Amino acid sequence: MRNSALLVWPLALALIVAAPGLAGPLAPKKPSDLVTLTRGSTPCPLLMGFFLVDTRLQSDGTSAPFSIPPKSVLVVTGMLAASNGGTPGIAGSTIGVGLSVGATTPIYQTVVADASDAFTAQTSVPSGIVVKSGTNICVVAQDVANPFPTLETGFGVQVYGFLAKDK
Repeated sequence: MRNSALLVWPLALALIVAAPGLAGPLAPKKPSDLVTLTRGSTPCPLLMGFFLVDTRLQSDGTSAPFSIPPKSVLVVTGMLAASNGGTPGIAGSTIGVGLSVGATTPIYQTVVADASDAFTAQTSVPSGIVVKSGTNICVVAQDVANPFPTLETGFGVQVYGFLAKDK
């Protein structure tokens, strides 16, 4: 009897230590969990020049207001930002493109605008950035040499990710 108790304890300890790994990484459960978001024209609170990412692009080409549902998280897996040349005078300029989550900016990339004042910045985040319900997601594009004012016209963004249950 005593020998079996000695065998049970290491097994129980191994299960306790391994239990978090059994849950696995966050991943979408169904296709409707996948989201593509974009910015509107609403300024981001407390972040001058940033705009809220508050619109969901639907699979049928329409858009709808977006917020992370209660008891869920958004896992951001990438961002694509582009300008079609709608901001004249930035040719050759270094453009900084940032994604802000709450008070931090986990994605910031610089690109050079081409001769037609256009640029494209694409970032992938394989591990994902977990965003809790109620947290603002904001974006900015700015000429690094002259950050204010920011680029407001001709600048579009798509933020990719998926919804998952908050653990």
